[in-house]
Amino acid sequence: GSGSMGPSGLLFFGGTRGLLIIEPERFVPWRYAPPLLLTAIDIDGESVAPGAGSHVVQLRPGQRRLTVEFAALDYSAPASISYAYRLLGLDEEWIPTEASQRVASYHNLWPGDYQLQMRAQTRNGQIGEVLSMPLSVKAAWWQTPLAAFIAVLLLAALILLAVRLRTVQIGRRAQALEDLVERR
Repeated sequence: GSGSMGPSGLLFFGGTRGLLIIEPERFVPWRYAPPLLLTAIDIDGESVAPGAGSHVVQLRPGQRRLTVEFAALDYSAPASISYAYRLLGLDEEWIPTEASQRVASYHNLWPGDYQLQMRAQTRNGQIGEVLSMPLSVKAAWWQTPLAAFIAVLLLAALILLAVRLRTVQIGRRAQALEDLVERR
């Protein structure tokens, strides 16, 4: 069929099955912002149930690997959605990822409190709300300030012991040389 513009701004398209009339002023662009959800949380190969937004995910001492999977609930064109994530307290910039790789993975995080943020961008370029997941990494005994203080004290004691041993060794050599000089 062919199309023509009517007197009132309507578009007319004729074909073998009839007439199609389009009114451009009534066109509304697609603006659906799909919600973003956590679909899986994995800590060292163990699955953890994703909780509510205020639920803090905790890594105990010795747990090294965190993997979080997320998805935007838009079934009209899921492959056209792009994602990004960042871990506040570690990442400054957003890390982009595609619809086929909706995973944020971190290894060997230093103890502290973090915020994992995720976002989705729809096919028309609209960025949805940021989803945040609080994360707390607990310190092992050797990562505490007390352990660092004890390590510094031990290091200082070792240095002092080495200096003292060297001084005693030099004193013995001096005494041996003095004895040798007296014998001659």
